[in-house]
Amino acid sequence: MARKILVTGGTGLLGRKLISNSDIDFVKVGSEIDLLADGGPRLIVELAKRHGCETLLHLAWKSNSVPDYDKSLENSQWVSISIQIARECVENGISFVGLGTGLEVDFSIHSEYVQSKRELRELLQKEIGPENMSWIRPFYIFDIHERRPRIVEALFKQSALDPLVIRFGSSEIDYISSIDVANGIMQSISANLRGTIDIGSGCLITNRVFVNAVCNNEGVKIPLILDASSGTPSSANVKSLISLGWSPTHTSRYLSL
Repeated sequence: MARKILVTGGTGLLGRKLISNSDIDFVKVGSEIDLLADGGPRLIVELAKRHGCETLLHLAWKSNSVPDYDKSLENSQWVSISIQIARECVENGISFVGLGTGLEVDFSIHSEYVQSKRELRELLQKEIGPENMSWIRPFYIFDIHERRPRIVEALFKQSALDPLVIRFGSSEIDYISSIDVANGIMQSISANLRGTIDIGSGCLITNRVFVNAVCNNEGVKIPLILDASSGTPSSANVKSLISLGWSPTHTSRYLSL
């Protein structure tokens, strides 16, 4: 019998990619329950119990589909709500799986989004303990059809009257397809992995290489790419996932890694 997993943010980018199979049955929740409203965390866990879910995968958050998501003060509100959901899970015998970001490890980044994810992971480890949680940490997710991240959207929007310039062409990033992330989440939950679980390609490429790959694959004009760089490069440690048979197949194929 398939394990039931309740997914908050089930209608978001990653939630839509999660496909139920013989091992896992995803119960996806979108806007039906307002998690930011009073009692939202209790209601979502009660729903998980009614469906017989043994795990809650918490994807809901203000994401990069929303303008200025990385500066919004709503990020701190999501930290508080997420802690409440995790507490409710522990009290009701439900495993909690949270979603972080590979940017947590780069302390040169000071966006509200990254700092809030970093803060949430630290609070969860103190409050409910690593034995009661898993922390999925995707690195830089791309999805061509969804025009994500913003650099992809900008490539499709450029025109002769509005030419695009990529400033940080030499910045090195661990890009990972949303499909590979979803598959990694499914395999880590199936295997009951605990602690921090990185999901990335495991290698760094420059923005220049990424942009050229997108333009060549999609027939989009290659913009002017400058050689500046920013941030502290880091790649995902995917040994635990690879040991389960996972690999970043779609990413490797699309980016010719």
